[in-house]
Amino acid sequence: MIYFKNVPQYGDLEIEKVLFLFDNIPMIFVYRDDKKRYFLCQCVDVIDKFSWMITPVQKRLLISMVEDEISVLSAFKDSGYDIILADEVKNEIGYRKIPFKNIPLDELPDLDEKLENPDLREYIEQLQSTILPPIEFDDM
Repeated sequence: MIYFKNVPQYGDLEIEKVLFLFDNIPMIFVYRDDKKRYFLCQCVDVIDKFSWMITPVQKRLLISMVEDEISVLSAFKDSGYDIILADEVKNEIGYRKIPFKNIPLDELPDLDEKLENPDLREYIEQLQSTILPPIEFDDM
C-alpha cells in the first residue's frame, strides 16, 4: 500500500512493516521505494496535524534498531541522510528536507527509546535473509 506519494527524490513509498502502533496509529514503521530501498519513518505529531519524520536507512542499521542494539533516535541520526519532514495540511502532504541537527528536540524520539517488541523476530529474519543488489542513495 502506498502511504507517501511523490516524495521528492524518491517517488512513492510503500509501507513494509509497522514496528510500533499506538491507538491503532502506526508510530514507527518501515517503507520501501520502487528500487527496494529502505526508509524509516516515525509519526511525530497526531494532535495538531499528522506529521512524520522520514529518512533513508541502510538495512544493517535498520536491523540493529529492530534488534534493540541501537535506539530509534540513533537510527535517524546515524542514517547519514537529511530528514524529510512530511506534514499533512488540508488532506495533502507537503515535504521538506532538513539536516538532522536542525530538527526541533520536541519532534525527536527519546534518546534511549528502543522498540522492545519481541514480535519482530520474524521481520528481523526476513531482513537478514533479503539479498539486495548494492543500491546506494543519491546525494541528498
